[in-house]
Amino acid sequence: MKKWYFISFMCILIGFIVAIGDTVSLFAQEESATEEFTLEEITVTAQKREENQQKVAIAMEVITAEEMKELGRNDINEILMNVSSAIVQKASDGLRVSIRGISDDSSSFYGQSMAAPTVAINTDGVYSNRKDTGGGLYDLERVEVLYGPQSTMYSSNSPGGIVNVITAQPKTDRFEVSGSIEAGSFNLLNLQGAVNIPLAERFAIRTSFSKSKRDGYLDEGGDSEDTKSARLRALFQATEKISITATAEISKDESIGMGGGVKVFIHQDDEYYPDGTELTDPWTSSGGSDTPSTNDSNSKKFSGNVAWDMGFMTATFVPSYTTGDGERTRVMVFGDSVDVSYSYTDRWEKGAELRMASGPDFPFKWILGGTYYDSEDKQDELSAEYIAYGTGKFSFRTNTQKNRALFANVTVPVVGNLRLTGGYRASWDEMVTDNYERTWNQERQEYEIRDENPSQNTTKGRPDIKVGFEYDLAENSMLYGDYSTSYRVQGMSQSSDPQELKAYTLGAKNRFFGNKLQLNTSAYYYDYSNYNVNYRKTIWVDDIDGDNEMDGGGGPGGAPPPMSFSGGSLVPAQADGGTPTSETSNATPEGVTGEGRMLGADLSVSAIITAKDMLNLSVSYIKSEWTDLYFDWTYDYELKLIGGVATQVDLEDTSYNGKPMQNTPPWTINLSYNHNFNLWNGGTLKAGISSRYQTDYRLSWNDDEYPENYQETFHMENANAAYSHPNGMWTLSAYVNNIFNYAEKRMYMNAGGQGQLGIGNP
Repeated sequence: MKKWYFISFMCILIGFIVAIGDTVSLFAQEESATEEFTLEEITVTAQKREENQQKVAIAMEVITAEEMKELGRNDINEILMNVSSAIVQKASDGLRVSIRGISDDSSSFYGQSMAAPTVAINTDGVYSNRKDTGGGLYDLERVEVLYGPQSTMYSSNSPGGIVNVITAQPKTDRFEVSGSIEAGSFNLLNLQGAVNIPLAERFAIRTSFSKSKRDGYLDEGGDSEDTKSARLRALFQATEKISITATAEISKDESIGMGGGVKVFIHQDDEYYPDGTELTDPWTSSGGSDTPSTNDSNSKKFSGNVAWDMGFMTATFVPSYTTGDGERTRVMVFGDSVDVSYSYTDRWEKGAELRMASGPDFPFKWILGGTYYDSEDKQDELSAEYIAYGTGKFSFRTNTQKNRALFANVTVPVVGNLRLTGGYRASWDEMVTDNYERTWNQERQEYEIRDENPSQNTTKGRPDIKVGFEYDLAENSMLYGDYSTSYRVQGMSQSSDPQELKAYTLGAKNRFFGNKLQLNTSAYYYDYSNYNVNYRKTIWVDDIDGDNEMDGGGGPGGAPPPMSFSGGSLVPAQADGGTPTSETSNATPEGVTGEGRMLGADLSVSAIITAKDMLNLSVSYIKSEWTDLYFDWTYDYELKLIGGVATQVDLEDTSYNGKPMQNTPPWTINLSYNHNFNLWNGGTLKAGISSRYQTDYRLSWNDDEYPENYQETFHMENANAAYSHPNGMWTLSAYVNNIFNYAEKRMYMNAGGQGQLGIGNP
């Protein structure tokens, strides 16, 4: 895959758009501008100002409040279900969003994140490095999904993109009460409500709440939901030009996460798991626990927004502070032994953004700003033995992150309908992981202390840039393109150098036939470098059945046996039916970083066929490959069974060059159709169906020999219906997601047959 492929594709795309734009605009001129039915004009704040979505030169998708309510979508996993370029991974530290293959494969420590997200989730303009911010969402206006680097206009570098969550704002012109009750399978009960009260001509408050409870999707109760949240927002319109908004939110979360995920399978319809046991339900927990963990997490959030419209520019100040704590109890059962541990967390985040943006009548668009962010996340993991006798395992881990940045972005008219864009960002980052722990060394049969030295990664004034153009082909057709860069500090890793992304994008946004057809498309070329690899493998020999051949101990296809972590090194887990008969050797690549590239295109079509019929289609294509991922192992030998004798042989270096990157399915297609029925009583019934088709892809970069590391080609269907009363005061909705109960793999972590597998909802 070469860059000239991308250039050729872009040239063809430009020619197609120009031809279509000129031709269709002729028909559009003949259309009446006052048709009864047209596509909705959606206002977004993707560029920190209110604009029509079709006038923003960014590849993006918008999910409206109406759509989320009708389909019962209350977290990022469900909300992004029909965004073709997005994959949401369920991990122990929350929901990780991957856009166009830019993924977060960092480890987590009993639910504690070890790195910042590759795709940030911002709520009302407030950035957080936590990955559990995408759950329990309520009282929303819309969700904006921005593809690719947005560093020159946002509080984070987030190379994969930005997910903007916009909650409902207080309104001074109306009194409003709304609420919903949702019930469903797995004993789901979701209650939401909101009250908007104008207390004076220039002052209003809005209070909202959410309470959601659902049994776990996993057989032992894991992946459950039990949340309570309440939010109070106050708007003071001091003058016509100055507005002040203050927000306070409190939440309590007793949900049980995925934990170790589900028991690893290759295909959900297989008769047996790789270890030979019967596969009856893919939502079977990975095991090791006879009771679900208990969880009790609390958080308080405070934020503000002060905006001053000076005419030629608007100055905005957004401060925020979040604090939280939690307790978790884990009970792990291994044969006759029971391991009980308790974790205690204490965390805080504080940040601020000050920006100035041009007014609507300024000759050109510009934005200038600075951001500040600090966070600390402490977690103590204590075994019951340590609490009782002071002799068991413990871990005291603290993660801190500091970010400072200055950014600027300007778009200037040049000639006619052509505008040029330039952007710059300078960032100062620091991420520190400090861990002090004592674990049991199985080999030495003693406790040992390890990892006493902090891991620290920093950048000083590191730049990101953006250069691009916008060109209006017609009144409702725009062509745009840009080159942008971004990076991500990698956290707890062998290298202090951050991941880097160089992105080339060309896109077009179009409305045809009197705003009845919307066609948006974009093509991109990503050059991704310095992807840090933390990987260890165990080389061993196991002749369980005595036939002088290496058995593999349960891994599919004769692969190595399951592995466990003990005493600071990887050792083979004992396989059923026998014991390892030879030595083990740990192999670790030194300072390995990977480079890869992605070529892709996204197409989004919305069409009003008749006044009652709506069709939506999105297609995503991506081709990816590692261009430089090569292992030179620390240990130069491995043991193989030759003639019944464990023999030392050279350990070959490993190259992944030319192999596909993770989370990059070649094709993803989403199709939905809605029809409105006008009923005899004046009410309406809206019925819809949707389908998602996705080709096979790798879940993580490593372990090619393990087929469980692949998500096969699949399709998934949903259906929904909504009845609206003639007076518009209430709506009754029903939906069925994942009609055929397909277990979609979302994430695979760790090596070997005992890796952690996360799957989607049933």
